[in-house]
Amino acid sequence: TQDLCDASTGTCLGTQPTNCDDGNPCTDDSCDPVGGCQHVQVSCDDGNVCTTDSCDPVRGCQHVQVSCDDGSLCTLDSCDPATGACLHRFDPNQSDLDVDGVPDACDDCPTVFNPGQDPNACKEEIVDISIGFGSPLGGGSGMVGWRTTHEVTLTGFNIVVLGRDGGTTRLNQAPIPCTACGTGNGTTYNYPIPKHKSGRNIFIEMLRADVVLGTFGPAVKQ
Repeated sequence: TQDLCDASTGTCLGTQPTNCDDGNPCTDDSCDPVGGCQHVQVSCDDGNVCTTDSCDPVRGCQHVQVSCDDGSLCTLDSCDPATGACLHRFDPNQSDLDVDGVPDACDDCPTVFNPGQDPNACKEEIVDISIGFGSPLGGGSGMVGWRTTHEVTLTGFNIVVLGRDGGTTRLNQAPIPCTACGTGNGTTYNYPIPKHKSGRNIFIEMLRADVVLGTFGPAVKQ
């Protein structure tokens, strides 16, 4: 309290409560009979672990929702109200060709069931390589067939003969273009080759531009 006195007469006019308002909405103001004015920081905790709580000197308590955005267009992001942990689950409404729960836009191999996104599960490979005799190229020529498991980064193929010294001789005049390039799908190929001794040691090179990604074979006689 404050004691009031009439300055002209010296007469005591009584007392009035001390004004402890500091004008700050972020403090609770009170007067202690011993210590005088007290200004205790306001608690803005709203009990919600998914908000960041603070006090603005002008606006008072503020509660800002925690941002759980992981930057991926394939996930639905939210905050767990029990723990405050950010949750990210794949959007079930997006296209998912292989039905592995991972939307195609974020799937390492969208045509192969691979829910754990194991990179080895969608490795580009050439399989079922075979050679048969008889082709539009005439007597002694052959037809080489093969199948790709996926086509993601490859751009084409070479059919080569592997020599004893490890060297290769290409049987196609120009690289054979892939037909499912970049789709993530696999497909089947058949390509004629000129006459070749016994049809053995035929391999397929998988290409990315001029780089050989891998060599597969040998071809099996049909």
